[in-house]
Amino acid sequence: MNQAKLLIGTVFILLSITTFAQDKYSKVKIHIPSSQERSNIIKNLQLDHFTTERNSIICEIGPDEMNKLKASSLNFEVVVDDLVSNLTEVNKQYDRSQKNGPTILSTQMAFD
Repeated sequence: MNQAKLLIGTVFILLSITTFAQDKYSKVKIHIPSSQERSNIIKNLQLDHFTTERNSIICEIGPDEMNKLKASSLNFEVVVDDLVSNLTEVNKQYDRSQKNGPTILSTQMAFD
C-alpha cells in the first residue's frame, strides 16, 4: 500500500512539474538591413508585438522563434535572456526598496 502511495505521489509531482513548466521568453534586438527584410522577419517569426529603433526590431520571442532566429543569417543581440527571471529580480528589488518606505527611485521603478 505504501509503495502505491509513493508511486502515485511521484507521478503527481512529475505531472505537476511538467504542467507548470514555462517556456523561456527572451527580449531580442534584430538588426535589419532593409525595409523588405523587416517585413520578412515579421512574417517569418510571426511577430505581432514589437518596437522599432532605427534599423532594428525589438521584440519578445519564445524558444521556437529563437531557434528560427539562430538558424537565420540575421544579426541580432539578446537584450534580456530570460524575461520571467528578469521580472522576478526587478520585483524583488522593488519590494526591498519599499521596506524602508517609498523613495524617488522606487516610485520611478513602479512606472518603468
